[in-house]
Amino acid sequence: PVLGVCYGYQLMNYCEGGTVEKASRREDLQETLQIDNKGSKLFKGLQAEETALLTHGDSVTKIAPGFRATAWSNGLTVGIECAERNLYGTQFHPEVDLTENGRTMIKNFLQGICAIQPNFTPDSRHQAALAEIRATVGDKEILVLVSGGVDSSVCAALCREAVGPERVTAVHIDHGFMRKDESETVEKALGNVGIHLHMVRCGPEFAAAHTKTPKGKTTG
Repeated sequence: PVLGVCYGYQLMNYCEGGTVEKASRREDLQETLQIDNKGSKLFKGLQAEETALLTHGDSVTKIAPGFRATAWSNGLTVGIECAERNLYGTQFHPEVDLTENGRTMIKNFLQGICAIQPNFTPDSRHQAALAEIRATVGDKEILVLVSGGVDSSVCAALCREAVGPERVTAVHIDHGFMRKDESETVEKALGNVGIHLHMVRCGPEFAAAHTKTPKGKTTG
């Protein structure tokens, strides 16, 4: 199943043979929508009118063959579906709080259309990640390269929790192109969770570095 939102909605309609054109006016605010709350699984349990956030200047002007309209705003089509192929699209944003029943729409898609069981929790994912790290690493040690972003920082913290700090070496390379004081912020944040971050300061080396293109041109 696919749920296309905003540009994804427009792209789905276009790729399936419909048209998307510049509308006579933009919609950049909460609007009251008319929705097919009886025939569409996506809108099951909702009212015939719902408040949602729209942010678009282009609109679907011709619905793709095999699809049907399921939502409207000020005369514009803002929802389509091909239920037989499990393809759904909304011009509005169900993922934001300004769409008052957006969570219900997403729940309908995940549980009603995709048939996903609601047994996932952050805690279960946390424990599953720790178990996967332990099973993969075994009795080896871990080298984590920490860029300063969320992914690598969380990875370092999980590795420490999974196997202990004595088996984790975390390295951050300050190449001189980070935001002001960002490397120090990363070092402090990981230190707060018990990770000693090895800092490699090599800004001048990166600034002076150069390379050659396949055609022999030097860049740097």
